[in-house]
Amino acid sequence: MSTFGRCTPSFLLGNTPSDRMNRLLDILRSDEEVKVIRQLTGLDAQRFLDSAQEVLELEGCFSRPAENVLYRKACKLVDDLCGATKRLPAALFVAAEMPEFPNVLTHGGQSDIYLCERHGGLPGFPGRVVLKRLRIEGERYKELCREALACRRLHHPSVLEFLGIDDKTFPEPYKCLISPYLQNGTIMEYRKKKGAANIRLLTRILEIAEGLDYIHGESLVHGDLHPGNILIDDEEHVKITDFGLATFLNATTTEYGRSKSSAITPGGTAAYMAPELLGCRMEHETAKLRKKSDKSDVFAFASVCYELYRGHRPLHKYPGPAIRILLEPKLEGGQLVTKNPWLRLPRPTAEGTSLPMPVLLWALVQKSWGISSARPTAGELIQDLGEAVNS
Repeated sequence: MSTFGRCTPSFLLGNTPSDRMNRLLDILRSDEEVKVIRQLTGLDAQRFLDSAQEVLELEGCFSRPAENVLYRKACKLVDDLCGATKRLPAALFVAAEMPEFPNVLTHGGQSDIYLCERHGGLPGFPGRVVLKRLRIEGERYKELCREALACRRLHHPSVLEFLGIDDKTFPEPYKCLISPYLQNGTIMEYRKKKGAANIRLLTRILEIAEGLDYIHGESLVHGDLHPGNILIDDEEHVKITDFGLATFLNATTTEYGRSKSSAITPGGTAAYMAPELLGCRMEHETAKLRKKSDKSDVFAFASVCYELYRGHRPLHKYPGPAIRILLEPKLEGGQLVTKNPWLRLPRPTAEGTSLPMPVLLWALVQKSWGISSARPTAGELIQDLGEAVNS
């Protein structure tokens, strides 16, 4: 008999959702049983993942405040087991392949993007969909697990809907994440097409903050917020996407899911990364270096705000590696001083494609670019932005 069979028969054999829910709660309350679950492999691991995912998606489960911590623990257990075993709950996969080969939208270093008029595995979804094709080899499966599981749990007006995983259209080692196609594209593409003055920037920024607050409320860190990961739907509302670098809040790991060098070298990426993520400690900074957090997401949010008004990213004259050089301590008055280059940027004004940023928003941006302990939460941003939108 397998280890799983000895320890959790009632979880597998429960006749009702309530039985399975109670069995999962029993497991989560026992460090010994959690340890056993983490050691599962093969079909035993798959059975647990399928059953646990079913419970996590049941409406009303984990709804009591006292069960909130256990819900986070269950999500973390499922995520870790998926990464360790290179398996995912069956519920995440679509049942059939698309009827015809999709059209290529873009090719990238990490993924390829395809457009499909209609997907055969989604009979209930009438619109066009996008396939994000990933080459799943080695550690890349952990990235797939992290992004798919994070997206599956998020349901908010400012977060792009996740439709499932397609493992049938392309041969191994490819798998695709499926999401709705939004013809307006990214928020900067929409800004260019409609004109910055015509897309109600403050309202769009408030929607981004609302999405970020929801993500943090689900104990997740986005980890890669920038305008390329913010889409606009047909009703001109924001949809945050791309959770490939998402992590749990207060996670112990300091890894990005990519190598440290690749995380900081692409042009444009570093402009949205807080100094602590780049391995640089500012004066009075207490955050752990290279550790993503809700506060590093807020830093990225500030850079997004700047780009939306200014028309280009912060520190746009510097490629990614050069931004880290800007953060290196310099000798001034006999002391090594690390200055924050973001805080030396001027407030965007009416110049060319730039719009004047409201004083209240500029104050929030500067505060969000400061040391992590002084940055506002997404909830605090919402409160202040709401006042600015309504003023």
